[in-house]
Amino acid sequence: MKRTVQFLFFLIFIFTTNFISAQKKWDLEKCINHALQNSILVKQATLRIENANLDQLSNKNSRYPNLNASSSAGMQFGKSIDPTTNSFELNNTGFNTIGLSASAILYNGGRIKNSIKQSDLSSKAVKADAKQIRNDIALQVATAFLSVLMSEEQLLNATQRLDLSKKQLERTQRLIKAGALPENDKLDILSRIARDEQEFVNRENEIERSYLVLKQLLLLEPDFDLKIIKPKIDKVSVEKTPSFRQLFQKASQNQPFIEAGNLRIKVAEYGVKISKSQGLPTLSIFGNIDTRFSTLGKYRDGTEIFRIPQKVYINGLETIIESDREIPRFKDSPYGKQISDNLGESIGLSLRIPIFNGNRTKISIAKAKLNVEQLKLSNEQKIQGLKSDVLRAISDVKAARKSFEASEKTVEAAKVSYLNTENKFNVGASNVFELTTAKNNYDQAKINLTITKYTFLFKQKVLEYYQGTMFR
Repeated sequence: MKRTVQFLFFLIFIFTTNFISAQKKWDLEKCINHALQNSILVKQATLRIENANLDQLSNKNSRYPNLNASSSAGMQFGKSIDPTTNSFELNNTGFNTIGLSASAILYNGGRIKNSIKQSDLSSKAVKADAKQIRNDIALQVATAFLSVLMSEEQLLNATQRLDLSKKQLERTQRLIKAGALPENDKLDILSRIARDEQEFVNRENEIERSYLVLKQLLLLEPDFDLKIIKPKIDKVSVEKTPSFRQLFQKASQNQPFIEAGNLRIKVAEYGVKISKSQGLPTLSIFGNIDTRFSTLGKYRDGTEIFRIPQKVYINGLETIIESDREIPRFKDSPYGKQISDNLGESIGLSLRIPIFNGNRTKISIAKAKLNVEQLKLSNEQKIQGLKSDVLRAISDVKAARKSFEASEKTVEAAKVSYLNTENKFNVGASNVFELTTAKNNYDQAKINLTITKYTFLFKQKVLEYYQGTMFR
């Protein structure tokens, strides 16, 4: 997270805030923060993190036992079994059953343990993806911010160039009036003023396009009055460029997508272990408590003595003999008593041993191993891409530094040449064409210096981004 925070504010130390008007302007830090707070990609990444956390919690909770309650009630018509006595009855019967069951897995080949570890790694990978998204957005905003700055600098150069052309026209007209120059000399300057005015309009349009790109990244409306803080860059530091090996090693440690790729390989490796566990035995413990009620339910409520006559024959003579018989007396059993009397419990172990399932386990293992190899190739491709990016960053900063140093020398030489030609022109030793050529060369040199300066600064920051050395 520290590297992400660093990246969010990279280039800040270059762009010194400079409020010169009452209007509130946006600096790079505010632009990046606004983009990150409103980005749809960032919000989607946040939702993926929350979803991964829920998967992680679900896998952890799978270690706990299951507890379920059940109940049913209804009527039976015609000949049916009384659920309280398991005897056949011809009466319509109302019934109610209540149960409570629990179960827990004691062993399932390490599936739960590996699923927990797998979800932990998946959660870390998703978080690394979110870091990468934030880094990419910050880099895009910084690039657009730099484009606006370059456009504004070029507009300033175009403005200065137009002002100088107008001043030269004034001087030329004075010399023409004094008879020192012919009338036609001012035509070249008028033509140059027209070109300068066209360049001024082009630079204004370029600023508008650059701001539009920045507003799109910030998810602002096109008509939003966005103004950025104009930086003041007095000096550009030129530091030694690191070697490819040094930069790639640091970049491999700092880039979130490399971390995410390595984590997903480990996730896939746990997927192989989970697939293998499907072919191993599963041992579970279970327990049940249940009871029932029936409208036919009775309970014994004492006994009654009945004298029962019985016909017998003694020596061929019919004789009636009476005997007392104790017969139990039953009453309708109330709901609570039946629920209490019919309570039953059970506990046991359950073992499931896979023998044959159509080779589904074998195929699942093979596919999980293929997934590991695919992710390794994908990660290797990303590493190769990072190598190319690092090489390009080194090459770009070297080329940008050379261009910047050459532009500085060109500006100094063009300035000396222009001032010398201007002095000659003022004393009549040089014509308008020579002065115009010298001025064009000087103006173009300043424009090129502005471009190379900002390009070099940006390439330096990209290099520091891969190094992870921003704000150190």
